[in-house]
Amino acid sequence: MSGASGWNALRDLLAKSSRKREPYDVVIVGAGLAGLRAAVELREHRVLVLERSARAGGRVRTAQHDSLHYDLGAALAYEPGALPFAFSPSPMVRADSPLGCAFGERVVFGSSVRACLDALELEPGERELLRQFEASPADFDPSALPLRLLQLANAFFQDIHFGAFQHYVPARYGDVFTRFQVVRRLRGNGELTEALERRLEGRIEYGAEVTAVEYRNDSVAISYTRGGERCAVDAKAVIVATPGSSARQMFSEIDEPCRSFLDSLRYTSGIVVALGVEAEVADFSYLVTADHSASVVLNYAAVDGARVLLLYYPSEQFEAMAGRSDQDLAASSLEILASLNIGIRADSPVRFSDVQRWPEIGVVIAGDSYDAWDPSCLRPGPRVFLAGDYTFVEPDALMPYGMHSAMASGIRAAHDVTQLFAQESDNTSFRAEFLTFVTIYEFLAERPIIRWKTQEGNIAFYGLLLEANPGDVALRDYLRSCSVRGLWEYQPEFGVTPEDSALVMNGLLAAGVPTSELEDSAERFVELFFDSATGSFLSLSRQREGELWMAQGRAEYWQGPSIEASAMVGYLLHCIAPERFCEQLDACRDYLAQRQQARGFWQGRWFPSEVVDTFYVTRLLATQAQRYEEPLKRARAYLYKHQRDDGSWFGSVIDTAAAMRALAALGEPRNERGREWLEKAGESGRWRGEPVLYYAFDGDRGQRLFYHCADKGKITTAWATLALAL
Repeated sequence: MSGASGWNALRDLLAKSSRKREPYDVVIVGAGLAGLRAAVELREHRVLVLERSARAGGRVRTAQHDSLHYDLGAALAYEPGALPFAFSPSPMVRADSPLGCAFGERVVFGSSVRACLDALELEPGERELLRQFEASPADFDPSALPLRLLQLANAFFQDIHFGAFQHYVPARYGDVFTRFQVVRRLRGNGELTEALERRLEGRIEYGAEVTAVEYRNDSVAISYTRGGERCAVDAKAVIVATPGSSARQMFSEIDEPCRSFLDSLRYTSGIVVALGVEAEVADFSYLVTADHSASVVLNYAAVDGARVLLLYYPSEQFEAMAGRSDQDLAASSLEILASLNIGIRADSPVRFSDVQRWPEIGVVIAGDSYDAWDPSCLRPGPRVFLAGDYTFVEPDALMPYGMHSAMASGIRAAHDVTQLFAQESDNTSFRAEFLTFVTIYEFLAERPIIRWKTQEGNIAFYGLLLEANPGDVALRDYLRSCSVRGLWEYQPEFGVTPEDSALVMNGLLAAGVPTSELEDSAERFVELFFDSATGSFLSLSRQREGELWMAQGRAEYWQGPSIEASAMVGYLLHCIAPERFCEQLDACRDYLAQRQQARGFWQGRWFPSEVVDTFYVTRLLATQAQRYEEPLKRARAYLYKHQRDDGSWFGSVIDTAAAMRALAALGEPRNERGREWLEKAGESGRWRGEPVLYYAFDGDRGQRLFYHCADKGKITTAWATLALAL
């Protein structure tokens, strides 16, 4: 090794060696949806994603023929609502055609599984068995079904799963009678993984197969091969986001109960065949077959005079069929379609075909794996966390399968990592600590159901904490660093709003930040959010289009004047530069005075408590108490009327604190009964968390999602602290 080239080679070698010794914050094994979502959640850390294959997405695989995108993996449309960045999904395509069922010599169609069963030629005894099964699926004994009914039941079950229903937990038996809605994205689910990948440019190593994950005292060592070379990196934490069977092979040591959980897992296999056939095909969304090797036929789309159909071969067929050529599988699939009498003949021209083999397509949701499950099953060892759809367990709705579960598991694993880092940090890693637990509900025709659980709120509500603890210099500096063009967000990439900005700025003022430092922010409020026509402030700026640093809104009702924004921002303008903003202040006060409810309170759109809104409005109107004597008089009467005999307002710490602060703003004597109740409600200077924020989100499929945000305790404690300081 001589000369310049030799020195350069040595320098590169030393650089590589140096890089290996420097640990990553997080290494994520697997670039499926769980791994990608975790990486995006942790993108502010030094993250490396190791992916065995040449592409990301895991079981999401979107292929394309001419202008048509079709999914050979996860088929049902993803929901973009949980993404932490602005993203424009392609339109939804919904298939509302009937469901089909091929059984014996007949092919029948109906609007539901029950309608198809009614149309089949079944014996009276068979109908009675199916009726009993449908009436109480979880209590039904599968062995009571004769073979042909078992095959029929599994045909319907496999429109969602790839295994036989009798191998799953009884809670999933009802899927036999569930018709799923065929809804897809015009550009396929692959656009979701592409959007996540773009956020991780340069952080994913493809063709990297992890061979070992080993624990160290304060780090984790990851060994992998790439391009025939052996590689190694260290990390402060590792997320293994692969199927459980693959994860099991990476560890020589696994803690219990994680070892038993991974050892218990069984996976289904499957094959998906896409055919573009020139034929007039019967009108159906999908069809299940009990007598063919393919259990489901999805009537996917029409393109250029051809019909595209996807055939799904379940786990029991995989071993016999996986070794056959793509051409042979396509020919067999055409034969099946021709036998169904749906308009396709054996000699129908095939425009194109595509085949995807999935050795592991989904976990068997079996009692052996999930009956005794608890969160410790996801911790194989120190600093290592498991993710993947199979890890997302909600006992009341056990469905650890699919894109929703995969992304939710990635978010959860990322939060577990940030919590680990926060616990180890000497200073305050505020961004790593979310202040609220969030439960997301979808309102269905019959009832609301839980769709998602996550955590939110690592910026705006910290302003309230700073207001209650103004001497916290680290928190003050953190909030200053979170400014986006002089304003603030609820959390990163949600986009700024006046309400969130006001929470932070109140805290900064309390912490002694000079008003002169905040004047530009106040000016931005007026420039972006003030509506002169109503004299109010808006939650969403009318200038937000194309400006993703501003909140874009998730539902129609987010738009228009906001009582909270008007009250909170108005008070800030009064504190920062009342003469400069006197015109906006007068208009804002008038707007709020006119919005008082008959009983004397105010109710906005964000906070679950009318007392909180009443406090914010009262605080502003009290700055000109004589002019607004009448609305303030009604507010005072409302507050005193609703104080309970025990001294509280509605038995709530936040309501009681807000009422006490509102009365103080009105010049009333300190409320000793409220104070005594607050002191008794807390323990060692801490108070139990309460709901702090509600908001709804309209999905692009017409569904309504409801976000219930409950404080973990610090926000409620801040409210109590501020009230007790009066």
